[in-house]
Amino acid sequence: MTDFDLPLTSANDVLTSLIRKSAETLEEVLGGDVLSYSGPILPPIDEMIRDALEARNEKRQKLLFVLQTPGGFLEPVIRIVETTRHHYKYVEFIVPDHAFSAGTVLALSGDEIYMDYFSVLGPTDPQDELPNGRLIPAWGYIERYDDLIAKSAGEGGLTQAELAVLINCFDQGRLQAYQHARDLAKTLLKEWLPKYKFKDWVKTETKGLPVDDDMRQARADSIADKLSDTGTWHSHGRGICKEILERDVNLKIKDIEEDPKAKDAIRNFNGLLVDFAGKMGYPTFLYTPGRLKIPFGPM
Repeated sequence: MTDFDLPLTSANDVLTSLIRKSAETLEEVLGGDVLSYSGPILPPIDEMIRDALEARNEKRQKLLFVLQTPGGFLEPVIRIVETTRHHYKYVEFIVPDHAFSAGTVLALSGDEIYMDYFSVLGPTDPQDELPNGRLIPAWGYIERYDDLIAKSAGEGGLTQAELAVLINCFDQGRLQAYQHARDLAKTLLKEWLPKYKFKDWVKTETKGLPVDDDMRQARADSIADKLSDTGTWHSHGRGICKEILERDVNLKIKDIEEDPKAKDAIRNFNGLLVDFAGKMGYPTFLYTPGRLKIPFGPM
């Protein structure tokens, strides 16, 4: 764990000062408090976000959460959402690069999501951590099991090798946990989207018809189902760009490029911070103005 404002070399002092100023510019342009996290969504990142927000004495009403993550667990996502909503009335997510699986669920808890043509979200596929520390997608585990079960009931049956895999490589408790995790991801989206993202959706875009709670819930249900449809995305690591999210998933996204000041502020801040973290060898980081914490070692 590293304090961002510890004395470093003079060159790093200049960089940290530039990052702080770029964060302040972003806060002024978008009217919120900046918090940036890059890394997997694993404990204790939820506790560290709590500590970072509690340490900020003066708060605006809005949190600007700059997020880059390969995904992780849903349990920390729930605590992060509860924590950010305790401290802020509005939470907006900025995704300059990618937010996959549990990171997609987290981003969809926001009042707004900022992306550009390069940004991607992913299918809402929760992950599990193996004993060696590697994260695996739950969908792949469930689907491989289902494929083997289906083949075992077919005319040809299973080969000896496939039967050995079915017996030795699949844990029934883990399968059930993965199925519950997949259901939980959908449940969270169906709860959070109407509550936050759609709360100000009062008229349809094309015909200007009034929107009621049932319509908001129906839209949330549709988005949750589409993002969990393995037949559509095929891969846990499939990046879903802004255009596809808007066209096929029916999810409205704020375009980073629409406002030149916002675009410059986001790219300057994120570029400086990511570049500094890379040069320092930090695989993950949690940033609030003036402070940089390293939640994990090498992943």
